[in-house]
Amino acid sequence: MAHMSYQNVDLVNKASSEGRLLKPRGGNVTTDSFVKCVLTDMAQASMQWPPTEKMKRNHTPARLYTGGWSMIADIEGMMLLPKEILFEGTEEQVEAEREKRARTAKARIVKAWAFLKERGLIKQLYPQSLGKNAGYLLLIGDATENDAVEQWAWDCIEWRGGA
Repeated sequence: MAHMSYQNVDLVNKASSEGRLLKPRGGNVTTDSFVKCVLTDMAQASMQWPPTEKMKRNHTPARLYTGGWSMIADIEGMMLLPKEILFEGTEEQVEAEREKRARTAKARIVKAWAFLKERGLIKQLYPQSLGKNAGYLLLIGDATENDAVEQWAWDCIEWRGGA
């Protein structure tokens, strides 16, 4: 995580406190803690808004997450293997467990992204392509701010030659 952005994390917490991360559970609702972790990880890895002078010079988008599912899986420790498998398992068992954990992590994170898209908290600006992760814009400000953040992101993307 190269870009620690406390302002972004504060906005994730605000969205959570407003009920934007609630999910049904039994007869009640509760905050989806995994979804909140995913959004927080994305917020921490994204640059803050408004752009600094350096961001303007370098055409660096704000609140644009490009780390992919594997970065979140690593941050959350989802790929760690149990000691029993790691130290006592065969190479085949270790590899099978790694693949299983990667599939599970990817599925959970993709599901979290779908939830966040549905709630209007992220927007995919461009899809994944060979050797390049998808770009997700965090829509964690108010409507006016989110519009400005998106316009700045597109300006930066176009300046760099497209997504």
